[in-house]
Amino acid sequence: MRHKLHRLAALLLLGCLLPSCALAAYWPGREVHCRDNRTNCLVLQAVMMGSFGQLDPADNLNIRVLSASLPRLTALEDADFEHFQAEFQAEEAVVIRCWEIAVLHCLWADILAEPEVEDARTQAGRQVLRLFLEKEDTSAAMEQRAIIRSQLTDEIIADIAQAAGVSIGALERAVYSDDWTDPLKE
Repeated sequence: MRHKLHRLAALLLLGCLLPSCALAAYWPGREVHCRDNRTNCLVLQAVMMGSFGQLDPADNLNIRVLSASLPRLTALEDADFEHFQAEFQAEEAVVIRCWEIAVLHCLWADILAEPEVEDARTQAGRQVLRLFLEKEDTSAAMEQRAIIRSQLTDEIIADIAQAAGVSIGALERAVYSDDWTDPLKE
């Protein structure tokens, strides 16, 4: 129990450590509070406050904090989202987009923290996603992304998402969006 409280405190502290993003206009000055005292509701509030809205690949503390947050974000269930939307009258599409961005930032941090994993399938999925997450604008990187996009099928997308441990929506956001980090852009 104490370990869970420390992890929650670390997640909430994250809101103080990381700059907020474009969500400030959508989610201004909200309190971190849940009438039912549900931990996952607090996690979604941290998402909506922009606590996971940026990753500084040169900041090791930022990388470690976001990487450690990945399991908590990917463990959220439909009931958590439904509760959060009912509690705060939040637009479902915006909450989902913000959560996908948070998951992608945390996955990117996890890839940076642990560049090599034992499972070859997971490693391959993470390598593909890293190419899209870093958005390197060299001609070689842009060509590689275009080739990958042209070969993707629904089955391949589902396989990469499962291997990388992210939702299909998050993966599609990273792969197909010109700016996957903008929470107000569909």
